[in-house]
Formats: sequence, structure tokens, C-alpha cells
Amino acid sequence: MNRTLLATAILTSIALVGCGGGSSSSKVTPESQSKVSGVVNKGLVRDGLVKVCVASAANVTEQQCPNGEVLGSTKTDERGQYTFSGLPQNRALLFVLTSHDDPDIITQMKCDFQACLDEGKTLGEWMNVDDDFKLISILAPDADSITAHMTSITDAIAKHTIRASRGSEEVNLDVINSSRSVMAQLFGLDAQKVMSLGAVDLTDAAAIQAAADAGDVESLKVAALSAAFADTKPNLDNLFTLADNLISSVDGDETNTWEEERKALLTGASSVINTVVTELSKDENVDLKLDDVVQKIDDAKDSPPKITPPAETDEITTAKALVKQVRTVYDATQEEGALREGFIRLGDSLDPIPDLLQDDVTATFETLTSALMSIAHKIDDQLVEEAGDWQVTQQGDTYTINTETVKLVVSGSASLVSDEQETEQGGSMNDSAAINLIISELWIKQGSVELEAASGKAEVVSFVSQESWEHEASEGDHDFSETWMLKAEKLHFALNEISLQAKDKEENPLLLTGSIAFTANQPEIKGKHSSSHTSTEQQGQSENFDEETFSARSLDFNLGVRLDYQDQTLEASLSIALDNPNGVVYFTSMREAWQWGEGYNYEVSKGSDLALPGSSLDDIKPETATQFLRGSLLVGLESKVNPDNPQLAKVSLQASRPAFDLLNLNGSIVYNEQSLTLKTQINTEKDEPLNVELSNGQAIAHLREDDKGQVVGTIKVGNKQVASIDAPRNSVSVVRYINGQFESLF
Repeated sequence: MNRTLLATAILTSIALVGCGGGSSSSKVTPESQSKVSGVVNKGLVRDGLVKVCVASAANVTEQQCPNGEVLGSTKTDERGQYTFSGLPQNRALLFVLTSHDDPDIITQMKCDFQACLDEGKTLGEWMNVDDDFKLISILAPDADSITAHMTSITDAIAKHTIRASRGSEEVNLDVINSSRSVMAQLFGLDAQKVMSLGAVDLTDAAAIQAAADAGDVESLKVAALSAAFADTKPNLDNLFTLADNLISSVDGDETNTWEEERKALLTGASSVINTVVTELSKDENVDLKLDDVVQKIDDAKDSPPKITPPAETDEITTAKALVKQVRTVYDATQEEGALREGFIRLGDSLDPIPDLLQDDVTATFETLTSALMSIAHKIDDQLVEEAGDWQVTQQGDTYTINTETVKLVVSGSASLVSDEQETEQGGSMNDSAAINLIISELWIKQGSVELEAASGKAEVVSFVSQESWEHEASEGDHDFSETWMLKAEKLHFALNEISLQAKDKEENPLLLTGSIAFTANQPEIKGKHSSSHTSTEQQGQSENFDEETFSARSLDFNLGVRLDYQDQTLEASLSIALDNPNGVVYFTSMREAWQWGEGYNYEVSKGSDLALPGSSLDDIKPETATQFLRGSLLVGLESKVNPDNPQLAKVSLQASRPAFDLLNLNGSIVYNEQSLTLKTQINTEKDEPLNVELSNGQAIAHLREDDKGQVVGTIKVGNKQVASIDAPRNSVSVVRYINGQFESLF
């Protein structure tokens, strides 16, 4: 798609809408808004401060609404009621209740649970809340007006939602519904109504009777459960783990322990109802019959809960496929894993090849070098002084060697200009050359090896060599110094469609095919050497110093080969590209010193590094943010592994340095007919948590290190987060899907 044309079309459309004829007008569709009303009931809370904000990652993590992000705030009235208007629809919102921040307003809660009665309070008595008092709720308004109470149950649902939303930029609506369903099933509640239940004041006999007469048993049950939280103080993490185990049908001591905690909470709810009936019945005008409420609570307590998560969406199925693929590859690369074992077997089967080919291959390339030297001598005897072992025929600018073991056809030209000067104290040598050779035929046979290439090229543009030396000598003293420099505009060598055939000791054929290319633009090598020696009959000292630097404007090396041997195939590739616009050099140096006399002393120092031009051991100028070596490295390996069940396995890794302080790593694994890619970026100058991206083209897992160095993350399908990855628990990283399901990552 032509993005420029697309952008132009969009902009044109906007312009036409905004600048149409006289009868047209621009309209903005307002965002749908909701009115949200409810009651805060833990018991009832009056003069509590309720704030609402978007349920972003930062807000839900801190469980608070920062001043700059508050969509609205209000104070609960004497009946615990609150109301907000103008809230956005279909967006996850965080509601936070705290004690009021105005010191003149005292936030209070009605006593409706056993613990406050045991402290001497009476049922319905107002009591001040603690400074850290808080209830939260997370919901997404989906109508013009909704009822959403804040209770201990909605607080637990919200915290389960936060747990399932780790890593997301904003709470997902599916996660809200899933957490609501899971927690409702855990306590035997109606998930569709749980947010609108629990507003009954358990200290008000008339309100209780009205709810009972209306058959609103569920609301009484939720109110009792909310009050029971203050008595039993359940560990929510334990209840969440119980829900996880019930979803995945995990039995065991842990499940039994957390089940007892759930039962204790429901038992506490029954006790709240019984206590309320007892206390209110002290008034002879009150005759409450709440046996059916207690029975409902006891039924939920005595019936082992069965939690069925919401149906799996297409996005969740896609995310699960990625997790399965990651786990398959991970398992396959572990000890005794199929992929690891496959490459080990492949390596073992190919192990004899280096020894098998070493002598013949070495001799083959020595023959190639010798033949090229003979042709170079034929082109210009200043390039190579010796004629060599091969007879070369010339026809125009084409040079040919044709024997029973070597067939080599080279065309092109070469020239060399040399100037040498020498005196008693030193000398100099300056050479310049240009070489442009095309190989149109290459075939060499050496022992069991046959080497062939369809074409090739050797090119040297504007080569210059400079060397100078000085020496001084006297009795007992000797000093020598030398400098040299080699440079060219371009060096290039390539062999295309290479074929190397051989046989092993059992006459099994081996075939290696591929190509190789190397290019260096503006390469330059500089070096210097100095030595000094001073001695007498009693003592002496010597010192040697060598330094060499290498630089090139750019380097490119590409190698691609395929090996066929004993019904096995292996493909390998290597690509290196270096870009050096600022002339960063690689240098090596060595200094040696000896002293002798009454004793003997030897010192040596070596160094190597990247530095800016002109640097030396005495003045090293390291890379900077603007002067640094850029580059990339790509390595690939492909083969069929597992002889018992042959599968294509392909592994590649690319490393690049786009900036002074950045290193990009991209990897790819093909296994089980599926592809998995890996991406990460490392800042070499900052101690930052590592972020890794895993993708199969359908879903993406974003993994990172948390502040404890543990792996956490998210899984997205498109732009939608469908799972979070929790920090390892019992050494297992857990993937939690937005419908409440979960599984291990590895």
C-alpha cells in the first residue's frame, strides 16, 4: 500500500468535511456518559471521600487516584450513599473510598460486626475509621445510569482484577467481568448482580425486613459477608490462589487450607446475621426471620465451589497457542530436549568431517593460491616475482590454466608502481596498485576433493603501501624503528556458486555448496615497531614496542553454505556489516622490556580496544555518543533434526548497534513447523531491566524484569492484552488470561 497516497486521501477527506458547501456543518459526537450511584457498606460509611479515575496501570497498582487524574470526587451521606455524573461509558474506572482528607470532616462507619461489639460498641453505633481505611472498586459503566455499591466483596473483586491486569496500560473490561465471575462463584453469589448487592444496613431492622419481604436474600448475604471481612480478616491472596486451584482442578493440602479460610469467612457471615437478629430482637417490636439467609450462606459454605471461567475467546486461544509454542521450544532446548538432542546428534555425525577434509582441503586452497599467483605473475611480474608452478596462457586480457587438476580462467588487469629508497641509516618503500580480476571458471581436484565455482571476482582499487625505517648502532647500543601503512579505496573478493565435493573413508559422498563475499571500503592498516638495546659487560637492557591500528569506512562479509552428508542437510549463514563513518579504529599494542645485571627482570604489557583516530596507549580516546562503530551480525543455522521423527529446525540471531549505547538483538527459531521470534534492546550505558519480545506473528509476549529481577510481562493479540505473566511462584512463571484461566509459561 502506498502510505503517502493513503495519508493524502485521509487529509483530503478531512479538509472536505471541514470546508464543505454552505449547507454542511461539522459535528462532534459526544462521548457517552454514565451516572453511577451506590452505597458504601462495610458497615455503612458516612462522610467518606470517594474519588474516581481511569483504571490505569499506575492508578490500580497504587490503588489511588492522583490529584491530576481525578474524574470526580464526592462525600458519602448519612446512609453511605454517593453519586457521580458524567463518567465515561465502557471504560475501566477505579473508585477509591478513604477517610476524608478534610480534618474538619470525620469519616465514620456503623458497627455491624462482632469485633466492634466485643470492643464495647453497640450495634449501629458510629465509630471513627482508621487513617488507612480504604475500599476500592473497579467497573466499566455500560449504561446511562447504573448502581454499583462498594463493599468488602467489590474490594476483593477489584484486587483480583488488579492481580489479573498486571502489566497492562489500562484494566481490560474482560478482566473486570472475569474477576467478578470468579469471586462471585467462590462465595456462591450471582456474578451479574454482585455489584448492585449489599446495600442493606444491617443495623436497621426496617431495612432488613424490607429486604426480606422483597426476597432480596442475596443483598443481605453480601452485606453479611462484607461485615464478616472485619471479623475474619481473610488473606485475599490465599482466596485468589484457592480460586486458581479450583479453576484448574488442583487438589492438595494448599487447596484444603485455603478452602477452610473461605468457609471461615462464610461462617462469619452467618454469625453476623445471627448477631444482628439477636441484638435487634431485644426490641420487642422487632421480629426478624432470617433463617433463609443463614441457610443460603451455609449452603454456599458446605457446597464445594465449582468455578467455571468465562468462555475462551479467539484472542485467548491465540495467546495460548503462543504460550504452547514458547513452552515447546523451551522444553526442546533443555537437557534431553528434542531440539538440543537433535543438534547434538547432528554435530556428532558431522564430527569426522574436519579431520577427513583437513589435508585435502588445505592442499586444494594452497593449489588455488599457487595458481592465482602464477596468473598474477603473468599479468605483471612486479606483483609476483616468481612464475610459480603453473603454465599460464594469455589471450588478450584473459589468462588460463588448464591441467588435469586445475582449470582456472581469469580476465582483467593489474598494475603496480614501486619506489624504494635506502640509506645507511634507513630507507623507505612506496607502492601503489590497482587490481580488477574476474574469475569465469574455477575447478580444482586434490585427492578426494573437488572445488568448483561458477564465477568470482577480486578487486583492489587505489591500493597504496608505505614503509619507512631507521636504525642506529654503536658499540653496545642498537636502536631500530619502523612504520608502515597499507590502504585502499576498496577491497572486494567473491566466489559464487561454490561447490566442494569429497568422500569419507567409507566412500560416503559429501557436498558443500554456497557462496562467499567480502568487501572493505577505505581499509587502512597502520603500524609501528621500535626496539632498543643497551649493554655493557656488567648489565644491559632491551625494549620492544609494537602498535597496530585497523580502520575501514565499512566492512561487509557474507557467507552462505549448505552441507549434504549421509542423508543429512545443514545450512549455515553468516553476515557481518560494519559502518564506520567517524573513523573509529581497532588497535593492538605490546611493550616488552628486559633488564639484567645483578638480577634479571622482564615486563610485558598488552592492550587492545576501540578508540578514536590518533589515539595511542598514552592518549586513548574512547568512543563517544557521536563517534562510535555501528554494525550488525547475522548468524543462521538450519537443518533437519531427530532422525526418528525428522523436523526442520532453523535458528538465527541478529545483533546490531544502531546507537552508541544501544544493542539490538533479534532471534528466530523455526521448530515443529512453527516460527518464533525474539527481540530485545540493551542500553549498554544504563542499568535498566531487560525487556524481551516473543512473537509467533499472531500474538506477542512482552517479558521484563521486575524490581526483584523476576520475569513478568503481558501477552497481546493485536492491541488487546489478553494475559499477564506473573512473577514466578514456587519457581513457576504463571500466565493469567483475562477470563481467569492460567497456566505455566515454561
